[in-house]
Amino acid sequence: MDRLVEYARCIRANGYPEFPDPTPDGRIQLRMERGDGARFEAAQKACRDKVPPGMGATDLDVTPERMQALLAFASCVRERGVKDFPDPSPNGTFEIGDARLDLSSPKSRQALDACAQIHRPGALAIRRNGPPR
Repeated sequence: MDRLVEYARCIRANGYPEFPDPTPDGRIQLRMERGDGARFEAAQKACRDKVPPGMGATDLDVTPERMQALLAFASCVRERGVKDFPDPSPNGTFEIGDARLDLSSPKSRQALDACAQIHRPGALAIRRNGPPR
């Protein structure tokens, strides 16, 4: 858990102050809006040496094991009623695009939280590339 906290502090100190602290169970849930990507990627590169073991990051190589966990997570979210939730991109980011997908709705929050508990995908990067909602 100390490594996660150290990583979160590093990301905040390197240009992404809204990066969350890990939850008590060791998860970091990151929701990115359009325009956040470059700032986050720059901070992530500055903190590359602080990425905890087993935690994927969007600019690092995604291992086959991590991709399987991310695919299982996405499938789980869809099975729980968030039908438009995408599979991860090759870099491990969930690209929402301009879909009218409300990830803050109670149904979406319940699905995301439940599936994160089941599949333990590590850090999640969800990026909305379309117009802001």
